[in-house]
Amino acid sequence: MNPGLTFTKKMLFLIFACGLSFATHSAPKQTIVYPVSIDLQDKRDLYTVAVVKVIFARSKRYQLQALPLRREYDKLLALLKRGELDIAWGGASATNIEQFRAVDFPIMRGLIGYRLFLVKKSNKDMLKNVAQLNDLKPYTIGQGSTWVEIDMFQRAGLQVVPAESYPALFSMLANGRFELFPRSILEISNELNTFSQYELEVADHVALHYDFALLFYVNKNNKQLHQYLTERLKDPVIKLQIEQLFNKYYRDSLDKYHYEHRRVIKLPNTLMPSVNDFEQSN
Repeated sequence: MNPGLTFTKKMLFLIFACGLSFATHSAPKQTIVYPVSIDLQDKRDLYTVAVVKVIFARSKRYQLQALPLRREYDKLLALLKRGELDIAWGGASATNIEQFRAVDFPIMRGLIGYRLFLVKKSNKDMLKNVAQLNDLKPYTIGQGSTWVEIDMFQRAGLQVVPAESYPALFSMLANGRFELFPRSILEISNELNTFSQYELEVADHVALHYDFALLFYVNKNNKQLHQYLTERLKDPVIKLQIEQLFNKYYRDSLDKYHYEHRRVIKLPNTLMPSVNDFEQSN
């Protein structure tokens, strides 16, 4: 065998191998920073965070990094706007959709707008004579001070008592600072367990409904990430995994609390964006 030819073949092989190694390691994964709550009592985002992890699982392009902070939507979106977060989630509103790229995927399937009222145990029968929206006006309603629903409730003429933190709302309700705390049919079962020390109950007779969607948002300049999220959420395997997560976190609550025997009061939500708003955003 020609020694020169053998040497040439070895050199070509080494160059090829080095080229493969360079191609494999030359493009490090981009880090995607997402929020997680620092409050152990606040379990509202456990499902949403699990969905985020499913979306980015086995990604060759991205890797996730959690940023612990308090779950206040206005602050989350401010961090997203400044580039300190790469993905966040919040209520669908014309303002949010104008400022960010919204992903066309209702995280909670629109069910977050189906609400039951938490009350003190002694007030379980409080709403037996409530039949329409005006009948709710004499009651005080607790809400987080940064929640988008405050404006919606106030526009409807309802009395709102704001609180600075999510856990504080449960103690305030128990101490009589307000009378009603509307909670999503998805969340209410878990919240009764988490805050069982306050001996709260779900009010009988009445339910509340308003159009509301929770959406993923990315920075307006991050078209690539928006496209990645949109494509991944259309993947049949991802959709099945999210379906399984939804049932894991919410099926028990949906089975336990239902609307069939309740008077459903409709509350208009003028903050919801139009289809045109959504199309222009993206």
